[in-house]
Amino acid sequence: MAHIPERVKDLAIISSLKGGLLGQGKVRETYAVPGLDEVLIHVASDRVSIFDFVLPFTIPRKGEVLTALTHWWLTGPLAAFPNHLLPFSNEGVRFLAKHLKNIHHDIPLGRTLFVRRAETIKLEFVYRMMLGGSVYKAYTENGVVAGVELPKGFPKWSKLDEPLFTPTTKAQAGHDKPMTQTEAYKFLGTQAVEMVALGRRAYKVAYKQVADRGWVLLDTKLELGFITVAGKKVLALIDEVFTPDSSRLTSSAEWKAGLAAGKDPVAHDKQYVREWGTKIKTPFKDSHGKQIVGLNHNELSTENPEHLAFVDSLEAPEELIARTSEIYLDIMPSQVGVSLDDYQAEYLLL
Repeated sequence: MAHIPERVKDLAIISSLKGGLLGQGKVRETYAVPGLDEVLIHVASDRVSIFDFVLPFTIPRKGEVLTALTHWWLTGPLAAFPNHLLPFSNEGVRFLAKHLKNIHHDIPLGRTLFVRRAETIKLEFVYRMMLGGSVYKAYTENGVVAGVELPKGFPKWSKLDEPLFTPTTKAQAGHDKPMTQTEAYKFLGTQAVEMVALGRRAYKVAYKQVADRGWVLLDTKLELGFITVAGKKVLALIDEVFTPDSSRLTSSAEWKAGLAAGKDPVAHDKQYVREWGTKIKTPFKDSHGKQIVGLNHNELSTENPEHLAFVDSLEAPEELIARTSEIYLDIMPSQVGVSLDDYQAEYLLL
């Protein structure tokens, strides 16, 4: 269970549904729907996390962007893929939303999705079309990524022929750990091939969709699970998909510039916050007696109460919050073609 600073812990809680709160993650709250055992309510907050620390401030409208983007992907470009979303286009779901809104007036529909219960697969399905990020160091050391030997000489952020599956564990606390493909297939069991293929197909559809708009989906993290449809278990996409919190997105021009310079391209997500976090001076010393600088330092831990208390005390510059909110809001017109407000009015609000 993620540690959430008190300052931001209850900002998105639906007071009238608090008795049905099933879980609180880094970003989302999950509620049971009274009288409907197979339906859940997912509410996305404006919380932000970096390096596994949930920060003590919020990014205005971030949760609304995550909600709208997930809705758009699952009802639009990825509509043919099994998923857990119960969209408003379904009259039964619209009726349910109206009914619940009449009883629970504080349900924020702009950041709410109604979904089927799912049996979550405890593994992160990470796919990369570009060779960069956390796996590039391993590639430069031995040419092997996730247990797969790759051709030598790829510059950082080179495009691969096919999306590379680089799975990680799904940690309840602390960092997810890299896995080899062999380890992942063994963990996933008899349906491993089907699971990995489903995620790869979804990523390829999304990659082309984004490319057609002049952007590059460098990599993504997907979650899969089993939902029940007409009495049968169905493998499906669950949670958020292809949002700035789960994927790394850049423009084609920025990717080409990064590739040519051997540098990371500009990421249109919470990278602005990450960069701020790497410069934070802490009161702690590392194992060599040097001051720890940066929340990404490998000797800072989300399981250390003193480290958590320090992060909980941080104050963010107003410019950082405003700029990050702007980055998230800009994703909607650049990818969907309409503003967040217009999309909400058309598809998410009653």
